[in-house]
Amino acid sequence: MNRFLVHISMNVTRGTAGLVDILGELLQKNKILSISSVYKRKEIFQAELEAQYIVVICCEQEGPWPEAKKNLVTTSRRGQVHLLVFEKEVIMTPEMTLPSPYLQGDPIAILAAAEVWPGYVHPIYKKPLSSLIGHGQRSERGEFLFQGRQLLEEARKLAGL
Repeated sequence: MNRFLVHISMNVTRGTAGLVDILGELLQKNKILSISSVYKRKEIFQAELEAQYIVVICCEQEGPWPEAKKNLVTTSRRGQVHLLVFEKEVIMTPEMTLPSPYLQGDPIAILAAAEVWPGYVHPIYKKPLSSLIGHGQRSERGEFLFQGRQLLEEARKLAGL
């Protein structure tokens, strides 16, 4: 079985129901093992209404990374879903970069990823994600909102799982 991390972001004006919808769609095609806390990111120059929810999920499947990427396509236009890592794969093509650049300089994405896969060692930096949190830019732009478990449970109920 192959594990992979998925980054989900969505405008806060969509409400947490939008995150539940995206998670419900992803549950139909993916085995979700765990979910991070939900964070809110607001860039300095943005209005509060432009802030983003950020959450990372850890999934598992038997197939290769292209299959995982295909299974992340959602019909929801409410947010964005990105493959962060697929096991120890290192890929740099116009179609795919793994590990994702989010795991280089985005402290919120790194923190959320470290929550759901604490033992993951970045295949390029050869360091655990928890040690990379300090290497990204210091961010006062992110804020912990709540644990993501409740959203995942709500999505499972709505999906009938």
